[in-house]
Amino acid sequence: MKVTRAYRKMANIYKLFCDYPEADLSEKALEEAFIFESTGNGIVNNSIFGGKVNGYLLGKKWLNVTVAMWREDIKKGLFAVREFYNDKFPKWWLDKVFK
Repeated sequence: MKVTRAYRKMANIYKLFCDYPEADLSEKALEEAFIFESTGNGIVNNSIFGGKVNGYLLGKKWLNVTVAMWREDIKKGLFAVREFYNDKFPKWWLDKVFK
């Protein structure tokens, strides 16, 4: 199964949230993550406890946690949306997150 261009684009975002040096961010790991997310098939490790962790799925997990925290913090008035627009995250992605 060929990894789509759209998935590759998001996978680059997942990499930004994968702050685990031993994580597998290889092309094979990308393909495994894509297949797992597209079909539900395969066994992919997204936990740092035991075995080689798939960096894309670990990054996606932390992306979801982080964005949920950002939204809560914005609701509480701790941050303004504009504070998240910097050089680390692509504008197109932040626009989707904060729409």
